[in-house]
Amino acid sequence: MLRYLTVFFVLLSFTLSCEKKESDQKINKVEELTKTDSPAEMKKQESPKEKVKLVISLPVQKKTTAPSKSAELFLKKLTQETGFEFEFFQPQSGDDVIKTMKKDKVQILFGDAWLYLASHHLADGTLLAAQSVGAKSTQKAAWYAQAGSSFTFKKLGKKKILFSNPEDPIGYLFPYTSLIKEGILKPGKDINTQFASVLYAGNTASILKDLLEGKADAGPLLVSEYESLDEEKKKKLRLLKPIGDIPTPCFFA
Repeated sequence: MLRYLTVFFVLLSFTLSCEKKESDQKINKVEELTKTDSPAEMKKQESPKEKVKLVISLPVQKKTTAPSKSAELFLKKLTQETGFEFEFFQPQSGDDVIKTMKKDKVQILFGDAWLYLASHHLADGTLLAAQSVGAKSTQKAAWYAQAGSSFTFKKLGKKKILFSNPEDPIGYLFPYTSLIKEGILKPGKDINTQFASVLYAGNTASILKDLLEGKADAGPLLVSEYESLDEEKKKKLRLLKPIGDIPTPCFFA
């Protein structure tokens, strides 16, 4: 009996050994087949899409946490072109953008010149690409005054001035900064107490209209807006002080 059991275990061991060899051969074949995957498939396995959040400043009329149809199409196109997946994040203010950048919760952003400059100074923002406006990535702006006036820019504090609106880089933010740089406006002081009058036209087109109608002494305009006027209207205004180049809306990170 013992001899029969010994033979049985020897045969069982031999059988299991053969099955293991066959199993190993099958595994090797599978590995060989895997190695023959196309380069595209291998790249896809090795380089999964990375998720990043994209902040887009949109001209929305109300607060929202969902992207508009145009933003959805834009994000889809970005994914197709770059291979990355993007999430939408709609900030409620410029402060939100800077905070999310500092915490590295948002990697790529789109905003106006003022927001980019704020990100550059406060969160190491780096310019990636700027929107092309007339084949240019910057726009020149300047203060203009009534042609019949003779006051200098330094005397602007005694005059009636025009802005567009407090969120406009061209019609308010950069001109406001120029007033501080020249010492006309003191930081922290109420701007309404430092001028004869401060008016808000809504946009730069309205600034131009109000200046031509003599409703204010001076206001900021794009140089291109002034240059597009006919000669008669140009004669009604004079260059008071260049503000400099204002970047167009841009991508930054």
